[in-house]
Amino acid sequence: MLRFTTLAAVLIAAAHPALAAPLKEYGEGDGERFEYTTELRANGIVHIAGTVLGSRQPFVLDVRPNGRVEGAFGNTPVEYNVGKSVRDRVAAQLDEGRALASAGLPN
Repeated sequence: MLRFTTLAAVLIAAAHPALAAPLKEYGEGDGERFEYTTELRANGIVHIAGTVLGSRQPFVLDVRPNGRVEGAFGNTPVEYNVGKSVRDRVAAQLDEGRALASAGLPN
């Protein structure tokens, strides 16, 4: 379940690029609803943090540039891989959102 939920969060993040500071998004996977934020960090890691709404269980996931996911659901550590192409698509959209947000700012 955790793996499916994580993949769902990553795919939803790809559909909703961030325009400025991370905004809370909502998703559903494996019958669970969750809220989360997604951000692209300077080191290329896609950081996802959120809460499973039904259980109020927090989760934190870091998706490395090679597709390796490390994090935790509550106190349970998780580690696995997602497709690098999925990770790259999310990172590109987050980076585009960051560029759009900074384009309107005075220098």
